[in-house]
Amino acid sequence: VVDLCCGIGGDAMGLMHAGIEVVGVDADPVRAWMCGVNAACQTRTADVLDAALPDGPFVLDPARRTSTSAGQRRVFHLDQHAPSPDAWREIIRHRKCGVIKLSPGLDFDDVSRAIGEVPHRFEVLSEHGQLTQGLVWIGDWADRRIGWRTATLLGEHAACVEGSAQDVGEPEAGDLSRYLLEADAAIERCNLLGVGAARHKLRSLAPGLGLLTADEPVADPAMQVFEVCESLPWNERSIRAWLRGHDGGVVEVKTRAGVVSTDELQRKLRGEGSVIYTVFVLRIGTVLRAVITRRVRCA
Repeated sequence: VVDLCCGIGGDAMGLMHAGIEVVGVDADPVRAWMCGVNAACQTRTADVLDAALPDGPFVLDPARRTSTSAGQRRVFHLDQHAPSPDAWREIIRHRKCGVIKLSPGLDFDDVSRAIGEVPHRFEVLSEHGQLTQGLVWIGDWADRRIGWRTATLLGEHAACVEGSAQDVGEPEAGDLSRYLLEADAAIERCNLLGVGAARHKLRSLAPGLGLLTADEPVADPAMQVFEVCESLPWNERSIRAWLRGHDGGVVEVKTRAGVVSTDELQRKLRGEGSVIYTVFVLRIGTVLRAVITRRVRCA
């Protein structure tokens, strides 16, 4: 594997540890040297399009930050990556298969247009509910699952949810039941909520919220489960009174689309009791509602 933009060798170390021969490539001679020391692999100081580089599949980690007078700044547009999508297409044309590492927040359609007609598959990684990495698998490394998206959850309870373009879409909506379920961020990012819902015959609470509901708890590491204690029209004073009347202590607040300031509201709702509650403040249709819940640990 040719590790393009290898930097100090993080990817090269992982590949070498897996028994894969690596050639690290970086335009910076110091970083190329560091990669060779860290990963104990061959390295080259060269441009990623240098025709003299060895053949083989590629790993490409384009720079996603640019230097300004105020320091390093993250970039959010494909054309600001270094190397740019023009170089990606040339690399793909020459090497046929590989993987490009990108921000998990980039628009999949924009990336597809930048790559062109070559077969590719998207994967989004999360750790402990936080999005950490986007991947675009190219050519044979797309595993013949062209058009598929994969949400991979890393951590103590690893899990994987995947589906084709035909699976993309919202699950059937239904009224709030005894349990509220929040899918991992990677599932939402890949628009695979319908796949996750179909696994357990779950219903969507409302289109676009990314929340599911069920009559029974679900044991799935890709889902956080909350037992519904009360559902009320949103009114801060009423919610605070309910929590005080039910031994409320620490309060976790969740919302969608920035309906409320979660940090500020958590401080306001916190009480002196012993019970930890999670309060969802949601806009369902045109109405704001508070769903008061407790987390459930499913075996």
